[in-house]
Amino acid sequence: KYLVITLIALRFGFNAEAAVLTTAPFNDDEESWSGAGSMTVDHSDGEGNPAGSLQGSFEGLGTFVPQTGAFRIDADTGFLGAYPGAQNITGFTLDFLADSVLPLDVNLRLLSGVDAYYYTLNISGLANSWSPFTVFLADPLWQGNAGVLANVTAVEVQVARGSAAAQLFFLDNFSTIATPYEPPLGGAVPEP
Repeated sequence: KYLVITLIALRFGFNAEAAVLTTAPFNDDEESWSGAGSMTVDHSDGEGNPAGSLQGSFEGLGTFVPQTGAFRIDADTGFLGAYPGAQNITGFTLDFLADSVLPLDVNLRLLSGVDAYYYTLNISGLANSWSPFTVFLADPLWQGNAGVLANVTAVEVQVARGSAAAQLFFLDNFSTIATPYEPPLGGAVPEP
């Protein structure tokens, strides 16, 4: 019986429940997170998964000009330092909401000084609803300087605005996890 369940789980790529290490649920405040770049970041009581999140906003422009901004943490030791470190951090989970305008890009960025190691989230078609993401450090889609993992001094969820219109983006439940990476079977990720 257990062999059949194990084989089914392996075939369809079911992951074990994530072991959550450090979480910023943003229920009551920014939890030491701030804005960076062209995006203003504030706490939102009314939006969240559940209520309470970070709200990032880009002002409206007369003409579209490419801009990026970020939700950024550079003061909480639960998210900073060497990875995987003593906690054996293997990845991150987060919830993201694009309110009516899709961004051009959303990147999870680990920073050390001017060096970055980043992972691009697949946000296509995800406007107007909360989307959960799990990103593993062992995923081969990370780009940039992996040497950053020796001393992460900031973590960002960077957003590239999608048009000249005013835009709102929300971040909730950002966590570090200690769960083994299980690549998708067959080497391909199915389209939603």
